[in-house]
Amino acid sequence: MLTKKEISRKIRGISSRNAKLRDDIHEVLCHSAGHVVEHGDVTNIAELFNAVTGQDMVALVKWSQDRAFIRVDPKTGTVRLNKAARNAYDGTGDELVSELLDGPKWYETACTVEKAARALDVAARLESLAKSISQKAANGEQVKADMQAIESAYRNVLRAVKGEAA
Repeated sequence: MLTKKEISRKIRGISSRNAKLRDDIHEVLCHSAGHVVEHGDVTNIAELFNAVTGQDMVALVKWSQDRAFIRVDPKTGTVRLNKAARNAYDGTGDELVSELLDGPKWYETACTVEKAARALDVAARLESLAKSISQKAANGEQVKADMQAIESAYRNVLRAVKGEAA
């Protein structure tokens, strides 16, 4: 087993390598966005996404969709050109790269430990609701159950989980 001192040294090394990796990813994203503007080519961003498994993909995809003129198909994960956003941009690839390098980095919105711990567990929430309904029924309390309204609410939950508008 490693000593506490050895573990601490390894943690410091991981921290510095992780900071460098995040900055390298950011640089590649910014320059890839420039290529999207100039050539309509999203290949580099797709390849980067595949290369960085284990990073905060939610933050990476959101930043890229907001700033790099791409869309990601939520069903397949396919990266596509956002033609409307690209056409609306009034600048060159080099100008975009400069703007993005000077702007917020993709990892600044990454999930923190606190956010991860507070993440909504939909299945657990639904199980809790089912338990509450069962307890009320077992105690002889009235349970209002409009099946059409329940089915509608369930469809809304599924749409929300998929990131679709309700």
